[in-house]
Amino acid sequence: MKSARIAVVALVVAITMNGCTLQGDFRLDERLQIMAPGDRQTVTLPLRVRWRFDNESEAARFGVFIDRAPVRVGENIDALARNDRDCTSRPGCPDESWFQAQGVFVTTKAGLRIDTLGIPFDARGARELHQLTIVILDAQARRVGETAASVEFFFEREQI
Repeated sequence: MKSARIAVVALVVAITMNGCTLQGDFRLDERLQIMAPGDRQTVTLPLRVRWRFDNESEAARFGVFIDRAPVRVGENIDALARNDRDCTSRPGCPDESWFQAQGVFVTTKAGLRIDTLGIPFDARGARELHQLTIVILDAQARRVGETAASVEFFFEREQI
């Protein structure tokens, strides 16, 4: 019975120590904040996205990703096309229209107007939940650091 108590105490100490160690490894970076759309807000086209970045001198560009994971740290956004045979076989691809069809937008400003989304819609026209993620890119469109901001939004097609 005594050895069981010692084992339980040792387990609790190990879990507590591990938790304390991990807390120092993760921290929330609040320099990048999405101002619009609001979390879980219902939107229509054109979609207006606005954000704030407190260290603008660090950012050359911003990458906006809808319904897809952003590129990894140090990776150029062109890497998104590496498995797309149609794109890799065409000179000049990926280009702006290819990225937009993939839900990827690059800008130097802290805001973006999106007139069309290349995302599938529910056949019934129902509201659909989507995710928007913004990351920092350098002048060569490579992701800089782990800083990211993300928000979910509902998209609803306007009824004609």
